[in-house]
Amino acid sequence: MSTAEIVGAVDIEEIADSMRRTGFGQVENAMPADELRSLQAFARDAVRRKGDESAYLAPDALAGTALGELARSPELDTFLRQLHEAAAQRPPAPEEHIYAGLRCLYGRTGAASSLQYHFDSYTVTALVPIEIPTSGNRGDFLYYPNLREVRRSALVNIAEKAACQNGVTRRVLASQAFRKRIPPQRLELVPGNLYVFWGYRTLHGNDICDPDQLRATALFHFGDPHLGDPLVQRVHRRVERAGRTKQLISPGV
Repeated sequence: MSTAEIVGAVDIEEIADSMRRTGFGQVENAMPADELRSLQAFARDAVRRKGDESAYLAPDALAGTALGELARSPELDTFLRQLHEAAAQRPPAPEEHIYAGLRCLYGRTGAASSLQYHFDSYTVTALVPIEIPTSGNRGDFLYYPNLREVRRSALVNIAEKAACQNGVTRRVLASQAFRKRIPPQRLELVPGNLYVFWGYRTLHGNDICDPDQLRATALFHFGDPHLGDPLVQRVHRRVERAGRTKQLISPGV
């Protein structure tokens, strides 16, 4: 079975219930071994082409890969649409589509991208680990689940994200004192599994990853609850312009 077929056979209510209780849902062995091996080689090549530093591959760069095919599959689309509705209590906009990316952490830039806690702009995030270190600092997924509801106001959302995603707050969240006092939930990622969580509602990031080991994760985002808001459209245009002038490392997971 393909990844799309495996996802299409999942019990949505069971996954949504797990997300409410624990913060995430899981589909074990969602990606066939041959696809996983191919994507691991693809990720290693992307890092080499960046001079042995981190790389982020946006949707266009994933065309012709298993990740590109999965992002266009009706099975994953239906899966994420239903999980969006469970969180937002309303259907997604008709023009919504899946935004896919491949995040490869390695070297100095990989270390700098760790412990960057954030809320996603999209309601639902599906994560497929492609390659995860097996020793040392593995870059475990760290999260504070479902801290907020899906906001009606884009301005409230932007204010909350700004309060949590500035340098001062991130340094506090990453400090040993804070992590000991209010520890995040920790998830050890297994390559080939699929994990899904409400990224908009969950403050999350990855733990420290050793610079000499590759950590590659595929991300599928869906459901921007503020898609039609003029303020959000201006932000999206600025992001698109930035993307055309330089490649950015996603602060994802």
